[in-house]
Amino acid sequence: MSDFGAGDGTDGSRRGTPRYEQPASDPTPPAEPPDTPPALSPPDAAGWPVAEPQTAAGPIRAAVPGYLVRWGIPSSVLGLGVFIAALVVGIALYVLGIIPNASAAQFTTNVLGYGALFGVVVLVVRLRGSGSLRKDLGLSIHWVDLALGLGAALVAKAIAVFFGSVAQRLAGDTPVQGNLTLDSDTFWIVLNALLFACLLGPFVEEVFFRGMVLRGIRNRVLRTAPGAVDAAGVAQNVDRLRVANTVAIIVSAAVFAALHLYESSSWASALALGGSTFFLGLINARLAVSTGRLGAGIVAHILFNASSVVLLLALG
Repeated sequence: MSDFGAGDGTDGSRRGTPRYEQPASDPTPPAEPPDTPPALSPPDAAGWPVAEPQTAAGPIRAAVPGYLVRWGIPSSVLGLGVFIAALVVGIALYVLGIIPNASAAQFTTNVLGYGALFGVVVLVVRLRGSGSLRKDLGLSIHWVDLALGLGAALVAKAIAVFFGSVAQRLAGDTPVQGNLTLDSDTFWIVLNALLFACLLGPFVEEVFFRGMVLRGIRNRVLRTAPGAVDAAGVAQNVDRLRVANTVAIIVSAAVFAALHLYESSSWASALALGGSTFFLGLINARLAVSTGRLGAGIVAHILFNASSVVLLLALG
């Protein structure tokens, strides 16, 4: 018989064309490759990995700045010290009568305090970091941060109303709080209420508390566990990363709330102010950890403060 098949064309062969059989495949399945750690992408100029390595549990986020970043908790303590010292100087200028106008003294205190705080952050990042606020602290904003910030501000304001109501019931009176005094002069309202309370203050506080303080605490927790991060700063232990994030979120929010308590005039106002600022800090810190950016927290903080200023202006 002929070696040529009488194919009908339905199997892809032509009549009169020899049909060759494919060799049988090896029935033995290939051996599974040994478990290997996720491949780490090379770090960029600041020591941060360019991409997040993938594991079975999902991506392992870059958690600790790499070899070029040497700042941490001491830098945060330095910033707090300089900020408090600047506030004391501003208050002293008013108490001593050097700046007799309360609104002018408040403006001077804001300039000294927030200027010194932001100056320390920039100086630390330049001298002991990569030189980039975006790389070291996550100072960037995306369009989605506008929506995230709006949602966070609404939640934080609802919590603030709750604490205010509780304080009012316990004290029997509306607690008075805040270091913002509205002058009848539009000039001082624009400078103190709009420029600092609604814009520059929230911006600088987010850069410091959710940037330097939060990351400094997280870095310390991770670096105290051998093998938790590699030389490029990528977290190798997901459980340790969760612990570090949780500690950093809670502690940074507590420090943020504690620094605002000097604005309280009574225990009731301390309860209302402490509770509202603590939860605002928690929400913004969670956003900073989840997104890796400060944008959403900055938007939330601006809207949170702006709503209070608008209310004060409406009530006269």
